[in-house]
Amino acid sequence: MNRLKADNELLASLYPIADLIRRIWCCRSEALAREELQKTKNLLEAAAERHDFSPARRFAKMLGRRAEGIVNAGKFKRGTGPLEGADNAIKVLRRTAYGFRDFEYFVLKIKSIFPGRNLSPWRSLPDYAAVLKSGLWVPAFPGIP
Repeated sequence: MNRLKADNELLASLYPIADLIRRIWCCRSEALAREELQKTKNLLEAAAERHDFSPARRFAKMLGRRAEGIVNAGKFKRGTGPLEGADNAIKVLRRTAYGFRDFEYFVLKIKSIFPGRNLSPWRSLPDYAAVLKSGLWVPAFPGIP
């Protein structure tokens, strides 16, 4: 039993860190978030000293370097998910549009992916219409080019 306790002493001292980090993300107050961040860093430094565990020390330093971004992420409740999703959608479009030489058309295609709040002008176009450099082309007789 004592050996099991000794082997898991490091884990026991690091266990509260996960809860402290979650609380940082939930803080609306900048001062409270900085206080929670400092508590987390202090706990990590103490665990690093007590157990000679250098990853905890490196993690504490990383938290210090990124403190401003961590506090702002909790304060404004914004993540990078929407930005990463938009970036991925553009990458997929670029991959499927390989070979297009018209950059303006590519920009229009990107704009059509992200129409905003259902205000996209593309929603009102018929399926058989085409966007050209010179403007919108709609055939005189739908279905016959």
